[in-house]
Amino acid sequence: IDSISADNNIDINKIYATGMSNGGYMAYELACELSDKIAAFGSVTGNFMLNNEQSCNNIKETPIIHFHGTSDMVVDYYPPSFDGSLTISESIDYWTEVNKLNSLSVDTITGSNIELDVEKFTYSRVSTNVAFIHYKVINGGHQWFGSEWSYPTAINASELLIEFFMEYSLDELVCLTANGDFNNDNVIDSSDYFIILSAIIYPNQVNLSDNYCMDINLDDKVDIIDLILTIDIALF
Repeated sequence: IDSISADNNIDINKIYATGMSNGGYMAYELACELSDKIAAFGSVTGNFMLNNEQSCNNIKETPIIHFHGTSDMVVDYYPPSFDGSLTISESIDYWTEVNKLNSLSVDTITGSNIELDVEKFTYSRVSTNVAFIHYKVINGGHQWFGSEWSYPTAINASELLIEFFMEYSLDELVCLTANGDFNNDNVIDSSDYFIILSAIIYPNQVNLSDNYCMDINLDDKVDIIDLILTIDIALF
């Protein structure tokens, strides 16, 4: 990403990751490890492999969309999975907790006589447009839903992925935690005070979407109040 953005004129706030099967696993891995550079993630028939001692310290909201068939014979839909990965229900539990999502809506998309029905689960919260969306393809197998080589379904994964991704821009995602450790060295000290003080003095140089997340009180600006709150965090 750094190399391509350095050599080409791309919008670094609108980079997305998706894949099928192993590619879906990879998209989830990027959601865990690279959410500071990628705005949203999509998995088609790929589960989330949370490795031992791995921690997804997502500082900002992480939008995810996941397509999976209930009769997938390659990557399990229902737990337990064959490889120890989190199946879709377990991934939902994990990522709704990360994103603090507390509302659920369910819609049924009915196919034609030859198309498989789909249930759409949308996990959200009032104060943000970030969501975890799951398309549950009833009796669906291990396939890219809606493609020419897949069994007919009531949805087209490619179209829905694009629609989902276009809802999100990296610079618009809200910080989930602002703990005062702006240089990510696992300690809050004078270095962090200097970083936020510089941001207050030179506000045009601050992008609140980056890892610093200096807007401690979430009022869309970095000011002396945030510096005071940072010092409070360090002391108490």
